[in-house]
Amino acid sequence: MIRKILFAGLSAALLSTTAIAQTVPAQNPSQAAQPKLPEPSAQATALARELIVAAGVSRTFDGLVPQLMIEMQQSILQVRPQIVKELDDVLVQLKPEFDGQRAEMITTAAKIYARALSEADMKDALAYFKSAAGQRYVAAQPVMLDQLFNEMQTASQKISEELMKRVREELKKRKIDI
Repeated sequence: MIRKILFAGLSAALLSTTAIAQTVPAQNPSQAAQPKLPEPSAQATALARELIVAAGVSRTFDGLVPQLMIEMQQSILQVRPQIVKELDDVLVQLKPEFDGQRAEMITTAAKIYARALSEADMKDALAYFKSAAGQRYVAAQPVMLDQLFNEMQTASQKISEELMKRVREELKKRKIDI
């Protein structure tokens, strides 16, 4: 489920900013080792935060902490099923503390957007996402992303099976069975 949430979030970010992303040069592996970029201005970060919310990217973070808690609970209860009540109590107690992480994730995303896009580009994108068409697009995103995720899982499975079949065929030609 975490994979689905993260995939949906990344897909939303990618789908939401396709036109904008074309203006940003692609990074290569050597750029990954470069020093951190300077902090964007408060104004640019605020604008980016507004864009993230308007584009629907921020809702990506809504389910992250609850889903992590569910997965953690399932994992712990497999080993210690007798502590179900205590674990429930602890998770309820800790939820507000970790719900604050959503705001931090949005701030991090806003800084990334603010570094990658000019204020003019963010304003243009924001105008779109505030328009009727943009709002319909954002409203349709969850359904589109769920469908996209399901189709990509199916396609990945099909490709994987076909690839394995072909690898076996080619290895068999070389008298190697796997």
